[in-house]
Amino acid sequence: MVMTPRRGPGLLSDPDEMLVLDFDGNLTEGQGDVAIERIAHGAIYAARPDVHALVRTHSKFANVMGILGKCPRPVHGFGSFLGSEIPILGNPLLVADAELARQVVEALGSGDAVLLRGNGDIVSGRSVPEATVKAIFIEESCELQYLALCAGEPTYMTSEELAVRREPGYDHITRAWDYYRELALLGTEFEE
Repeated sequence: MVMTPRRGPGLLSDPDEMLVLDFDGNLTEGQGDVAIERIAHGAIYAARPDVHALVRTHSKFANVMGILGKCPRPVHGFGSFLGSEIPILGNPLLVADAELARQVVEALGSGDAVLLRGNGDIVSGRSVPEATVKAIFIEESCELQYLALCAGEPTYMTSEELAVRREPGYDHITRAWDYYRELALLGTEFEE
């Protein structure tokens, strides 16, 4: 698997700085500090052959929902692309050993993402663009659900609504990826 060095993706100046690791988290190519949670990433890739990319964030509202113990559920269109509910791993410790990695894999199941209580989320995809867009959608969905909870009880999308909304008739991932990529290239902050 290919991962960013521990210093973070925003500090990379060249794609050649990426690290290559085996699924046990051992560095096989590259130089730099390896992320502590490489074990979780390797365990997910080993358990889920359909997953070809993972995005790990510490997004504010994903963290809030995890801390509250409220599994994010779709309340708006983009949230529908994440399934009926995103599970929360209740263990707040860093995923630094095989047992915690097994718990992450179990919590993720066949889903798109898992919140880590007080520690962000891990989002899966069939590609880097897909996992990245889903991570943005999760943060937006968590923010909207949290704000709705502050005012009352949200109206969640039904399974019928999800089935229709998940198939909009166009490639929503590529469309969103192109949009966010253009904003990044322009150096523009995007509003969620």
